[in-house]
Amino acid sequence: MKEASILQKLRTAKLRPTIARIGVIQVVQASGEVAISAEEVLRRLSDRGVPTSIGTVYRVLNQCEQTGIMQREWGKNRKALYRLKPCGLGAQALSLLCRRCGRQLPVEDAALLQCVLGVAQRMGISVGSETITIELACTGCSTRPTAARCVHSSCTEGISEDLPA
Repeated sequence: MKEASILQKLRTAKLRPTIARIGVIQVVQASGEVAISAEEVLRRLSDRGVPTSIGTVYRVLNQCEQTGIMQREWGKNRKALYRLKPCGLGAQALSLLCRRCGRQLPVEDAALLQCVLGVAQRMGISVGSETITIELACTGCSTRPTAARCVHSSCTEGISEDLPA
């Protein structure tokens, strides 16, 4: 997403394009397919020299989630993680989460999403605008012993300590 499209998304969502909003969206965009936490957004903004607080970061992330710019996911230890909402998805989103390494991937299959929403409705579960997460084990983790880490490079990005492979 280019600077102009960030501004356009903010204006479409009826949000004023402030330095904090633009900075937070740029940081989340730069993380690519890896969802990141509010604390990581704050750290990366500080690294860029953008003065802000954790409260401002949370406020912007929540506003962007409520207006459909971003989606919130739940990572390991029930930690909120954020990523840009893939284009073409409505209010709901579907993702797959590896329960062992925490790798989370969005599923951009409208038919599957509608099927899952239908099952949820029949069972009396209200989804609202939440991301539906299906927990599984990725192929990298399902073939490794429980104590070993996943082999996907994206699973280990952002991990500061050295972990055994």
